Amino acid sequence: MVKGRVEQTTLGEVSEYIEEVYLPDDCFLLIKLDLDRIQLLKLEVNIDTICDSLMTAKLKIKPGVSTWREVR
Repeated sequence: MVKGRVEQTTLGEVSEYIEEVYLPDDCFLLIKLDLDRIQLLKLEVNIDTICDSLMTAKLKIKPGVSTWREVR
């Protein structure tokens, strides 16, 4: 399958879910990646490249305030 290398793939296509979480003193996105789908599409992405893409996108995220955590 070559689709992943030729066409643009969205985060929603390689995620099991994306949740917006709002707490009294914090808010964040909870994203569970579908690693099997990423492998099936032969994409060369990982949590670091995905975070970099999110930070450089046209979002109003301040540098240095983002963190990521691997949860299994």
